[in-house]
Amino acid sequence: MINCEAYTNYSYSDFRHMKQVLLVLELSKIS
Repeated sequence: MINCEAYTNYSYSDFRHMKQVLLVLELSKIS
């Protein structure tokens, strides 16, 4: 089994990374 806590931490950091990428894409679309 996957360590649940480690998996949650990975998912959370991955989610934050995705939000950053989406933000950059939005900014580049505007400009």
